[in-house]
Amino acid sequence: MALVSALFVPHPPIILPEVGHGEERAIQATITAYQNAADHVRRSRPDTLVVLSPHAPFHPQAFTVSIAAQESGHLGRFGAPQVQIDVETDRELIDSLARSGSPLRLTTQAGPLDHGTLIPLRFLFTESIHPQIVRIGLSGNSREAHEALGAHLVAAAEQLQRRIAIIASGDLSHRLKPDGPYGYDPSGPRFDTQFIHALQHNDFGAIARMDPELCEEAGECGYRSALILGGALSKVPMTCQVLSYEGPFGVGYAVALFKPGDPLVQWAKAVITSHVNGTTLDENLGKHPDQRHHRAAVFVSLHRQHQLRGCIGTLAPTQPNLTEEIRHNAISACSHDPRFYPVIAEELEDLEVGVDVLSAPHPIRSIDELDVKRYGVIVSSGSRRGVLLPDIDGVETVLDQVSIACRKAGIDPDEPYAMERFEVVRHHDPV
Repeated sequence: MALVSALFVPHPPIILPEVGHGEERAIQATITAYQNAADHVRRSRPDTLVVLSPHAPFHPQAFTVSIAAQESGHLGRFGAPQVQIDVETDRELIDSLARSGSPLRLTTQAGPLDHGTLIPLRFLFTESIHPQIVRIGLSGNSREAHEALGAHLVAAAEQLQRRIAIIASGDLSHRLKPDGPYGYDPSGPRFDTQFIHALQHNDFGAIARMDPELCEEAGECGYRSALILGGALSKVPMTCQVLSYEGPFGVGYAVALFKPGDPLVQWAKAVITSHVNGTTLDENLGKHPDQRHHRAAVFVSLHRQHQLRGCIGTLAPTQPNLTEEIRHNAISACSHDPRFYPVIAEELEDLEVGVDVLSAPHPIRSIDELDVKRYGVIVSSGSRRGVLLPDIDGVETVLDQVSIACRKAGIDPDEPYAMERFEVVRHHDPV
């Protein structure tokens, strides 16, 4: 996978102690979220950071990219010249991007790096982790052009087999408070509310459709960065976590982390959301090769606030492929589990979805052939049948596992019954 992680982050210089001199404590939630997000990006091991900055050189008809081998910058204009960062530029990725047909304006001018770039890099760089970067300045081009650039970025990285992380740098409205540096406009809170809601639902289509007049009146500086990010994520589905949002200084600061989503879980979530809301299902999410060319039994489980909310599955495949097996059981789990009432729209936002793909069951003669962490068990006697998946919280021993399966089937543990075991490949979104 070329795009291994992504962030939407603010860039207030006051967030750094060298500039804030204690005032940064007013946005501690943002600082903590920034640190956690940066940790995740580093763990994703990108070769290159692509930084989208509204304060990099701007051109009305093109996206500005420096092809200088090295760039540097410091925060001297904010009273902290000691905060200096030197970077190496990924020329190969820039060349690949230029060949993709993107409207780029290449410049040999080196630096200075702007604060929209320096602030994220200060959180992301360490002494031992210092990847190359590509810094892209935004443009006056259309929304569609910004989205297209994001798609071109992913394609260029794929061509080079380059692991990239996209850092969309941008503050939200600058007009949230009368005593803020830019005053107050009612469009400010409206813009931030709409933008954060769209991020929480991973809905970049809603961001692209936002009223241009609202964006202008809100005084934002992160909208175009988000458009490019949305274009990239249209090619690589990811899950979104909004880690923080606050605006005590009159400017909206949001930290959002994007992580690769498991395709089976993404498909199950899309099926459930479409079924519950009565909306059109994006069938493209069900076209992953592993789903279209493989048959298997599947359990779809739902949890909400760490409590089971539904679980339906099959012990043998009943549908022509894995896509349809997941679709069938996802709908059943959210609406036909007799233990629960159907899932409603208000629950979707914090609904956790898991997809367990089962191997074919094999008969066993003794519980000695079981392992409560590795194998699920099926017990049967006549028409009665009970099943328990492996590695379930609170089930610590094989005897517990078999006893629960018997109880579910209405089988007395002292009467004769047959046993089968199976293995499970668990699919869930990363935490």
